[in-house]
Amino acid sequence: PGRWGWGAMGWESEKMNRLIRKYFSTCNPAGAERIRRDIIHMVQADLPIIPLTWYDHYTAVSTRIKGLELDPYELRPYLEGLRWAD
Repeated sequence: PGRWGWGAMGWESEKMNRLIRKYFSTCNPAGAERIRRDIIHMVQADLPIIPLTWYDHYTAVSTRIKGLELDPYELRPYLEGLRWAD
């Protein structure tokens, strides 16, 4: 919940927030599947997100370095935590 720079900018739905809270609090796989279907249906019906473009993310790393953690949302630099291997 809340507005930020990625995703469905400005789209808010209390119903979606309730579904997400319910999804994360359920331990029943069948119940979780029903909630996922409701979430997907809502996203497809309201269309708060329309993918215009996407890309594949490829990374090659040498065994001489350690600590690479990719951020799929690109909210922080990739070099954060990167160091030479001992």
